[in-house]
Amino acid sequence: MRKISLILLSAILLALPVAAQTTSTSKTTSGSSSLDRGTGEAYLGWTHVTGDVGKNGWDITGAYNIGTHFALEAEGFGAYGDSTLLTVTAKQHEYGFLGGGKVDFNAHSEKFVPWVHLLLGVGHTGFDTNIPGANNSDTSFTWALGGGLDYNITPSVAARGKADIYHTSYFGEGDAHAKWGLGILYRFGK
Repeated sequence: MRKISLILLSAILLALPVAAQTTSTSKTTSGSSSLDRGTGEAYLGWTHVTGDVGKNGWDITGAYNIGTHFALEAEGFGAYGDSTLLTVTAKQHEYGFLGGGKVDFNAHSEKFVPWVHLLLGVGHTGFDTNIPGANNSDTSFTWALGGGLDYNITPSVAARGKADIYHTSYFGEGDAHAKWGLGILYRFGK
């Protein structure tokens, strides 16, 4: 898992100089076609976080475009899951609030826009059980490294698929999970 994280981080760091050399316009050109990304975007979707108790929930992201390929991004999500073993019921919730950079790449089609991001922030998890005294919660530093693909439905609306490596340190234990999602993206300033 550490090798994958280092490879993805290297790819993002190598892409940042390309984003820094762009002009202040937010139009992405791809061959003879172009895609106006506007000034920012808002995303709302479903998310799934893997782990002992697989959790499903919501994901909200906002981004402000800086230049042609680079954006500042903020993400908030909540995921919820439960499991039962014999007579023991456990309910888990997890919330994350992260921010960082996002890099869009040129594609050979106006329909598809691939991207990667690196987000840093804080996460919170909690467990509620039907066993007295077994409830617990923790907050920790988190990071997410990943990317996705936007499929443009109209110039302002796109469908988004995304996947991240989501790292937490709850209860003093470092742990990485897969976090993926699907949703709808709206572009502002078009």
